[in-house]
Amino acid sequence: MRVLTVCVENWDTLSEIPFILKSAGCTVDILCSKESWLLSNAYYDKWIERKANLHDYLGQLEELSITGLYDWVLLADDVIIKQVNESELPEKLLKLILPISELKHRSILSSKIGLANFCLENAIATPAYLLYNTANDLKNIQSGVRFPVINKIDFSWGGANMFVSNDFEAFQSKLELLPENQNTMIQEYIIGEEVPVEALFYKG
Repeated sequence: MRVLTVCVENWDTLSEIPFILKSAGCTVDILCSKESWLLSNAYYDKWIERKANLHDYLGQLEELSITGLYDWVLLADDVIIKQVNESELPEKLLKLILPISELKHRSILSSKIGLANFCLENAIATPAYLLYNTANDLKNIQSGVRFPVINKIDFSWGGANMFVSNDFEAFQSKLELLPENQNTMIQEYIIGEEVPVEALFYKG
């Protein structure tokens, strides 16, 4: 299998992906900037330098994806997934490269709110939440969710600005840590053992 691994952001966890793919017997090409952590190891076969401009980069990705050279185009960070998902790339191409099998569910990609709504709409048990954007939302949060809660900026990664609040007063005391107008989920927090999951999605 020949895989094209694509990224925008420079995350250190990206360096693990070529090793995983190589260990599975794949041929690995990478499309990224010269500063990317994807280049920090020897577990790839070919590096393709990405275009700096987003529009040009998406065009470059489209050209490479339709060559027929790749069995799997792996979008390796949330930023490129979001950019592709919100782009005007042809639907046929989106079906090929987005990590989801049905485009009607694409709202879950790079969106914590989208995933929570998908679960609620499909009777999948998930904690209730409300949104925080400005101080005007505080009254609704105080009465509308059960504490403790955890806050999650809708489009974010690495636990940025996340914290658990056992009561409303504790939540309110840390508001300076939350950006306004970023659709921050204030979600009921389930106390118990946490089970981290790191997954690669192939054909949804």
